[in-house]
Amino acid sequence: MGEVELDALYVGVDRTGILYILPIEAKSRAETEMIGRIQIAQMVSLVRQDFPNLQPRILAKTCPMEPLVLRSSVPTRTPTNWA
Repeated sequence: MGEVELDALYVGVDRTGILYILPIEAKSRAETEMIGRIQIAQMVSLVRQDFPNLQPRILAKTCPMEPLVLRSSVPTRTPTNWA
């Protein structure tokens, strides 16, 4: 595979221990900034090739004009059922 444009690449785990790979691409609202199906297909190919054992969750977003604040929390202790 050639070059693939991504803004970020995250790995996540759910409560049952399943691992997910999350490639992220974000674009502005400008008419020249579009997310196309080829770019999405390249993201899918990338995660299938490089992370075959992880569940893919592809995220592509056109950003709003107003500021966006993202908030997440992390448990302060590790659950006992996590390996």
